[in-house]
Amino acid sequence: MQAHYSKTRNLARMGKYVLVGLSLMLICRWILYKEGMLYTTDAALIIKEVGNRYVKNGTNYDHLPEDFIFLVNPKNKCSSNSTTQGTSFLVGVESLVLNFEQRAAVRQTWANNDLLNRLSARVIFLIGINEDAQLQKRLNRESAEYDDLVQGSFVEHFKNLTLKTIMFLRWSQCFCSTVKYAIKTDDDVLVNLRMILQVIKSNPTSGLYLGYTRAQFHVIRNPNNPYYTSYEAYPEQNYPVYASGPLYILSQDVATRAYDYISSHPTGYISSEDAFIGVIMSKLNVSVHPYTNIEINRGSSNLGCFFTEYIAVHRVAPNEMLKFWPVYETKFVTKNKQLIV
Repeated sequence: MQAHYSKTRNLARMGKYVLVGLSLMLICRWILYKEGMLYTTDAALIIKEVGNRYVKNGTNYDHLPEDFIFLVNPKNKCSSNSTTQGTSFLVGVESLVLNFEQRAAVRQTWANNDLLNRLSARVIFLIGINEDAQLQKRLNRESAEYDDLVQGSFVEHFKNLTLKTIMFLRWSQCFCSTVKYAIKTDDDVLVNLRMILQVIKSNPTSGLYLGYTRAQFHVIRNPNNPYYTSYEAYPEQNYPVYASGPLYILSQDVATRAYDYISSHPTGYISSEDAFIGVIMSKLNVSVHPYTNIEINRGSSNLGCFFTEYIAVHRVAPNEMLKFWPVYETKFVTKNKQLIV
């Protein structure tokens, strides 16, 4: 009787996973269909078509607008004719439409094509909408040149950072599902991809949620604070332990489970995107793997020294990235020849 019960329970669990997988596949197919119908590079038409509907309409379980579309989407970043089967990791860089200089600095330094190809890595920039049509035209030109922008149909706002992370999870599942790790960062972070590759190799290939941990972080209840979270969204006094937003790493199975949960359960919206992901991970019983070599409060410290020791340094201006990248290449490469690929 016990064996029969266990077999029945296992079959039920397998059936649940199959249904979730089929649901995700259908969502991705619908996204591809909508993109074929609605994708345009005409800035004026984008503004006219989207307007304020992402504010007026309701949202899906995953908090993205019901009529959400990818307004700008890379054509070849993870397509079937690329080499994604061997891709080590996908990095999603949260940016703003206005941050052209920051994105240019990232491409010239830690995310340059030569290094990405040698590491079998991919980088995309995650952005929302700025309703200035001229900026959209400039953004479309940037996309045509670099093919690395993912723009969603929601307005750029501090409180929408969580939407960018959810969009990253959705995009990775729909367009880059064979990648082994999904890494979230920001455009003011100087990232050491060579060290990240070593960190990945020295950690489990599944069940991984790694980053600089925040523990016993109080939930802010002041509505005037940009980090405000309502009791309805999250009733506890403190957030669960979570990985800080400047950079965290998810193995693909964890990224998939996280998006499956977000897209199939009503979850409260938390504008602190890293805390939101931490709450989701706690629902999935996935604990943070603490990693201390991420500098999130650099201040005026020497960037060149920091970058040879840390996988990421936060609050780095574009001119600093360009200035210290050659220093990094000299110091780090000389000191860590075994990490060079």
